[in-house]
Amino acid sequence: MRSLAILLVLCSLFTVAHASDKQTERAGALYSDGRVAFDAERYQAAYDAFHEAYALSALPALLYNMAAALEALGCPGDAAES
Repeated sequence: MRSLAILLVLCSLFTVAHASDKQTERAGALYSDGRVAFDAERYQAAYDAFHEAYALSALPALLYNMAAALEALGCPGDAAES
């Protein structure tokens, strides 16, 4: 399931028509940073990166990543809202 979400985010980053190339590139970099942080169990850094990527791209798939980071931080209520 996580692999599907990752694939959706990566595919979406390349198909967003309304975002500038620089925004799309920055969102992709932030997503990558978030994945590295999440894998290293630095969940707050992961959430922050995913949140910033979402602010730039508005890709709904990033909401899953934000929720996963919040869940790992012990904030299930916030994760559910995300």
